[in-house]
Amino acid sequence: MHSAACDGVETRTMCVRHPDRQVEFCCRDHDIFFCKECILDDSLHAHCRYYGDFGDIGARLVAAGLDRSLVGDVRGIAGHCESVEKNVRLGLQTMKSQRKNIERDFDILRSRALDIINEQEKQVLGELDASVNEKAAVFQRAVDEVRKVRDALSRATVYLEQNPGSTTSAMYPAIAAIAQQNQAYKERTEMLLKDLTITKFSLYGRDLGSPTGSIGLDCEQEPMAFPAMPDMKTTTQQLKSFVETHLNTSNNQVCNGSDEIASAKADICSEGQSTLTINYKSTREREALLASDIACDASDHDQDNRPEVTMPKMDVDHAVTYEVDSPVATGVHVRWIDDIVCLPNNRILLSETHSNMLIVCSANFIVLSHKRPQLTPGKMTALTTEKVLVCVKGQSRLVSLHVDEDSKMNITSTFSFAWHPKCISAVSSTDFVVSLKGRHQTWQVVQMRETKDGQFTQVRAITRSIINGYNIRCVDVTEGVPCLLECREEKNDVVSFDADGNEIFCHSFDEPKCSVADVHGFIYIIGFSGEIRVLTKHGIPVLRKYFHKITNANAVAYNKERDSLLIVCYKQPVIYEMVITRRP
Repeated sequence: MHSAACDGVETRTMCVRHPDRQVEFCCRDHDIFFCKECILDDSLHAHCRYYGDFGDIGARLVAAGLDRSLVGDVRGIAGHCESVEKNVRLGLQTMKSQRKNIERDFDILRSRALDIINEQEKQVLGELDASVNEKAAVFQRAVDEVRKVRDALSRATVYLEQNPGSTTSAMYPAIAAIAQQNQAYKERTEMLLKDLTITKFSLYGRDLGSPTGSIGLDCEQEPMAFPAMPDMKTTTQQLKSFVETHLNTSNNQVCNGSDEIASAKADICSEGQSTLTINYKSTREREALLASDIACDASDHDQDNRPEVTMPKMDVDHAVTYEVDSPVATGVHVRWIDDIVCLPNNRILLSETHSNMLIVCSANFIVLSHKRPQLTPGKMTALTTEKVLVCVKGQSRLVSLHVDEDSKMNITSTFSFAWHPKCISAVSSTDFVVSLKGRHQTWQVVQMRETKDGQFTQVRAITRSIINGYNIRCVDVTEGVPCLLECREEKNDVVSFDADGNEIFCHSFDEPKCSVADVHGFIYIIGFSGEIRVLTKHGIPVLRKYFHKITNANAVAYNKERDSLLIVCYKQPVIYEMVITRRP
């Protein structure tokens, strides 16, 4: 062991005594190389002198017996290699930092572009509103004039019919003709007002054929045309002249003695005009009308034939707060809940993160059974009435959990990904989408399918870059292809997109935390501050409510059997149930 080093030993990189250790030192007394384990051994090289780190190439060459004149050249070559390696490492770090700067600049430019687009959209809608309101005011004044003239002529006509012998009876045919003409004008004006109201609502519509939900207006479209209206000012002046000439000069006695004629004259000759506000719908009613347009043909503008839209409403008076209760014998102690899934027969499945438990509860959250698998359960989704998929926290695994009618749980299969699954949402009884997180905040969303033998295979990868994959929800399915919703808490919005990455809508929302879909055909989104917002599948807002006890919501599930929402919050052992009532 203490003999002189031979050529075979010099070229070795592993220790002779400890083959599983790499040599790091050179013994000056014995001209051999050894590892740290050899130094720890008192019986070997206990009193020997040795050079420092094995990386000292010069010491190694000297110890190997190489000519000292070549040691400097070898050291210079080694120094150049280290310099090149250092430069390459610095270059890679610079490229990474430049890439991050480019991504940040791109996000800034994208947000600015979205702000400009939203601003222009608001400006266009404001100009359209102003134009429609102006034309509506013109038509309303026409309706007021026609109504006043009609009422006055009606009273005058009744008087003439009751007094056929008066000198004004000769004026009856002329008055009747004018009354008939103004009645026709009134009917036509009311029809125009009805068309105007429908047209106003259509301006707030969206092009349902466009994946971005853009405004259904073309810049080259001709301006809104209205049929010609009669000159009501001229007609009114003719009537005033007629009344002044005939009712005052021809028969003063009749005018002075008849309240009907005097009232008719006062109405016709009045210079003031009463105002009648057009029945514009409120924001909520207008959004309901748009929601009904989605349900029926978008080209059908007959207001009378539109189906009545039943609006969802959250009634906070019916909100109930539960704590998971269990007998002492079970040993179940819930600290905080990560996710919640509704099962048949009014049962609830909870994933308890603190104690790594899966818990099945009743509708009143009495523990029926629990299981402590050798994993940390995360987000869940139910494929069928008895099969639940569970993401494993901190691992790249997905487990299939079977829950029978007696609430007994059993893990049937496991599937491993290259990245860590963070959120999962069912598409059908066999398909689901899962968001996978890689390094450096890299996300990927894939659609998976369960085969007949219980294995999982990838159907497609969603071609869209997402920002927050902790809440990805399938909100709609078209021929097996899912449409997804991403709650982007960092951007203060929610985005819906299809499997090809095309954006369906982007809705601004203050710190959205979680969402649930297919609740009476609507999407419910829970915000950080307890805001509950309801959207249609096309992104049209329908309802907004606040429930300030709910802060930092972590998951939400819809219980069809009780028609309620079940909401859990981050690191809280309580469940909030909110009953959904229907507006008549």
